[in-house]
Amino acid sequence: MVATFSKPIFSGSGIANDPRDATIATNLANYSITPALAITGVAVKGNVVTLSTAKQTPSATPYTITVNNVRDVNNWPVAANSQAAFVISPPQIPPAAQSYQWFTIAGV
Repeated sequence: MVATFSKPIFSGSGIANDPRDATIATNLANYSITPALAITGVAVKGNVVTLSTAKQTPSATPYTITVNNVRDVNNWPVAANSQAAFVISPPQIPPAAQSYQWFTIAGV
C-alpha cells in the first residue's frame, strides 16, 4: 500500500538524540488501519510512504488508514489523525501478489 504526502517526509536524521527521531515516518506505531489490518513494514522515499501489510481481503470492505506523529523534512507535523479510505476489490489485485493501493494524505 502506498501513501503519497504533499511534501517529503522526515525519515530519520541519523543524529543521536534528535528529538524528531521518536516520531519518524518509519515507526509502525504511527499508522493504523481499520478494520484491523496488521502493518508489518514501512519504507519512506521522499513524499511516498510504502506500507507492507498482512494479506488484505479482496472485497467491498472499506479500509481506513490513520496517520499520526509523522513530520515533513522541515519538521512540520502531519495533522493529527489524518485519514484516507480505500477499498480492495478483485480487479485491483495483481495476480500472485499482495494488493497494492495508492492514496494521498494531505495536510503537510
